[in-house]
Amino acid sequence: MILLVHGWGYDATIWDEMADRLAGLPVRRIDLGFFGQEQLVLPPEPCIGVGHSLGFLWLLRHALPVCKALVAVNAFPRFTETADFQPAVAPRLLTRMRQQFQRQPAAVLADFWQRCGAVGPARSAETSPLSAGLGWLQDWDGRDRLAGFNGPLTVIASRLDAIVSPAMTMQAFAGRDVHWHERAGHALPQQDPSWLATQLRPIWDSASHG
Repeated sequence: MILLVHGWGYDATIWDEMADRLAGLPVRRIDLGFFGQEQLVLPPEPCIGVGHSLGFLWLLRHALPVCKALVAVNAFPRFTETADFQPAVAPRLLTRMRQQFQRQPAAVLADFWQRCGAVGPARSAETSPLSAGLGWLQDWDGRDRLAGFNGPLTVIASRLDAIVSPAMTMQAFAGRDVHWHERAGHALPQQDPSWLATQLRPIWDSASHG
C-alpha cells in the first residue's frame, strides 16, 4: 500500500490528480484535519510512506513502524534551523508567522499558497489544527528517526521551491540522490501530478518485488 500524507496548509485532496494516475495501486491517505475530516488511521500492513512537506515529518514521528520505504516530497526531517542544521528556516520567521496566524489566519494562508504557487483546499480552514501544525514545524525534529530507518528513502524536490530551498534539501538529505523537478514549486503533488506519479511507480514496483 502507498500511504500519502499532505503538508501544512493543505488537506488530502492535494493528492487527487496524482492518485488518479496511480490507478490500480492500493492507496490510502492521511488527513491531518487542517480543513476538517481528520483521518489518521494507519494501514495494518507494511506500506510505502509518501510525505509532502510537513507530512514527511509526520510520517517520521507517527508511522515508521508500518513504513517499509519512505518518499520525501518537498520535505525535510526538521524545518527550523539549529546550530547543526542549516540552511533551514530561521526560527524567528516561523515565530512571526505563528503570531500573524493568530491575528489573520486567512491572510497567512493566502500568502502561503501564493508562495507555494498553488491553490488551497476548497473546504473551510480549521484554525486550531493549523495553529498546532505550525507548532509542529517549529518544534519537531525527525533526524534521529530518519537515521534509524533501515528501509529505502527516495527524495523528490523542486528547484523553484520557495518554502524548502534546494540548499535546505541538499543539507537535510546529505549523501542522498535527489530527484529534481526543474520547474515546480512547493506544491509538487498539485503542480505536476503526472511527473510525480511516474516517480512513485518504480518505487512501488521495487518494494512489491523486494
